[in-house]
Amino acid sequence: MTPGKEKTIAVIGAGIIGVTLARRLQREGWRVLLIDASEPGMGASFGNAGFIATDEILPLSHGISFGAVLKMLLNPMAPLTIRWQNFFSLIPWFWKFLKATRPNPMAKSAAALAALQSGALAAWNKTIREEALTPHVRRNGAMIVFETEKGFTQESAKFPFLDQHEIEYLVISGDQAREMIPELGPNITKAIYYPNGLHITDPLKVTKQIHDNFTRQGGQAIVDRISRFETKDGKLQALLGSKDAYKVDAAVLAAGHQSGDLLKTLGITVPLATERGYHVIVDHPPLKFDMTFGSHERGFFITPMADGLRLAGTVEFAPAGREFSENWKRAEILKIYVEKLIPGIAGKETSRWMGHRPTLPDFLPCLGKVPDLENLYLSFGHQHLGLTLAPVCAEIICNLVTTGKTALDISPFDIQRFQ
Repeated sequence: MTPGKEKTIAVIGAGIIGVTLARRLQREGWRVLLIDASEPGMGASFGNAGFIATDEILPLSHGISFGAVLKMLLNPMAPLTIRWQNFFSLIPWFWKFLKATRPNPMAKSAAALAALQSGALAAWNKTIREEALTPHVRRNGAMIVFETEKGFTQESAKFPFLDQHEIEYLVISGDQAREMIPELGPNITKAIYYPNGLHITDPLKVTKQIHDNFTRQGGQAIVDRISRFETKDGKLQALLGSKDAYKVDAAVLAAGHQSGDLLKTLGITVPLATERGYHVIVDHPPLKFDMTFGSHERGFFITPMADGLRLAGTVEFAPAGREFSENWKRAEILKIYVEKLIPGIAGKETSRWMGHRPTLPDFLPCLGKVPDLENLYLSFGHQHLGLTLAPVCAEIICNLVTTGKTALDISPFDIQRFQ
């Protein structure tokens, strides 16, 4: 489909995935409508750890057994939990998840994610230059720290795969880690340092800056909730919202955890769950480090940001597209954990947040076309990697929409893998 002033494409969803995609389409000559019921960047794009994790090339389910999942679910302080009232509704999702953790499916998912990540850093560097984001980016690497030898042994199982895909990393001692992050406590025994790691100091500001660049260049941002699609003869005709109907030549669904509900209006069911993530912002004294680091055993990240020290992580599985009250005990856990890692550094809490990470059972996103519709495309389900993968997925979908082709084989991300 050749873009031009007479061709209109809608992007449904104004998180970092949708905003970055809208901007890329605009640069390729499309007239773009960016539609969301909320202000840009107010979902998972607001509350992430700020870590552009281009070294994460293994699905989060890698090496996780059913027994390990069950053990974590039974421990309220574990990095992963679930409310028991949601357990039965999530059984179909967990069944698909367990099948995805078998050796052959896992190997295919890992290879697909690694291929997608291979272009992520270059795509981000391009976006940083084009959108003037340098003041919000720190290029000091990233670190995973370990309190136990068992934890390090578990993580070291990834090394052959990291080596295969030429990911740079360095195994260092606890003392070497403390040279880089002097605030680390004495209980840190080992660490893995990723020199190419980078982080964002204000994820919301970055999303809004890309959004503002989009509107300044003539892009149209619309606050509305799309409720269904109008189709005819295998082609999308219009998007129906609560305020208006939007006639378009094509559309991309990038609505995060709400994407499944919209697809149901087309008779398409996708096994989408939400990982309810939490973060807490705390005051701190002047820091001697400026990098993201994460705890293997405790499953959370600590990131210096413009508004304080962000403690982000833990996973609370829930059905997608449904709202439940926050479980602020998960936020309180983060404040306990940070004291174990950098004792005496975290000060008064200044804010807290809960949001939804859209996750599919194989921990791969949906990228590509909707079956039997020639002009409706998908980009959702990026789990913890939405910030990381936004620019590279924007390039992929933009090329697909504009030329019908992609440089990367995106068949592993096709929604039909679940049909």
